[in-house]
Amino acid sequence: MNVNAAPPSIAHPNREQALKRARLTAGFPNIVNGQRIDSSSVIKISDPVTGEELASVTDTQKNGLDQAVQTAKAAFPHWSSKTWNERRDLLASAVEVLKAHTDELCTILTAENGRPYRMAEFEITWILETYAPTLLQMELPDSIWNETGVGQITKRYVPLGVVAAISPWNLPFWLSFTKVLPALLTGNTLVLKPAVFTPLTVLRAADYIREILPPGVLNVISGGDDLGPWMTSHPDFQKVSFTGSSETGRKVFASAAATLKHLTLELGGNDPSACGSGLCNPGKFWTIAGRYQVPGPRRSRPAGQRDPYGLGASVWVQILNHWTPLHAGLMLEQFG
Repeated sequence: MNVNAAPPSIAHPNREQALKRARLTAGFPNIVNGQRIDSSSVIKISDPVTGEELASVTDTQKNGLDQAVQTAKAAFPHWSSKTWNERRDLLASAVEVLKAHTDELCTILTAENGRPYRMAEFEITWILETYAPTLLQMELPDSIWNETGVGQITKRYVPLGVVAAISPWNLPFWLSFTKVLPALLTGNTLVLKPAVFTPLTVLRAADYIREILPPGVLNVISGGDDLGPWMTSHPDFQKVSFTGSSETGRKVFASAAATLKHLTLELGGNDPSACGSGLCNPGKFWTIAGRYQVPGPRRSRPAGQRDPYGLGASVWVQILNHWTPLHAGLMLEQFG
């Protein structure tokens, strides 16, 4: 298989053929210890636009979570002992495999999330073709300096252990792999729970790379409302990385506090966006944030509403070119 070959485009709006090529009947099992784990306890996943049932996923119970955590815990010593370059090369190989399945992943994401195909394509290709290469070029070297009255100080980044990652429904692939890639690159092992409404794309991606990464390094489990609290309170997680609502974030904070876990909360809200005069033009900036302010006439629009002047593609390029390395570097430091 030539993983560098460009994936064929889907001839939309022929949705039926596109979904057939996406092989929904191949299943979406949990991926634990490099194995496909099915269960008789399932959750049905539907297309939010048509209401059509797409597939079923495992409703992971406490014993299933414990198995995933213990697997990740057992894999941690070997994975963390690998060199940075060894981990980077394995992750780069995983990314290349996913690139070969971009078309399929975009189709699944379109169906389970109810979005236009091109938006799904942007989400997935940005991770695989922009974010991942940027991240994998980075390192976290030791910092050494002398402090008067103290002597020589060395700042060193070390793996934390087993990480719990919980991602939301709105950008399920994006917000899963911006956790997975930096967490694994820095030497941690991980248990990921995608959102109950949109787990399919992430589960299929994990299925494709389960034989590239050592068993137990990346474990992906699906489940309902109980699974998240079980994860955040589990004593064998050293860190929780959560993206979701502010209301749920408060509960995650309280749950993780009992065991003093490292914690990263990326919480939703009606957030403002500011854009400098050298970066975007008045009336040509669109954002998923609730409000925006650009140089020129003040404009305020509901979340997701496009400016009447249209989306300036060059503006998006400038924004992402600035933002991507900043975000990647920040994520590395959070997991190291």
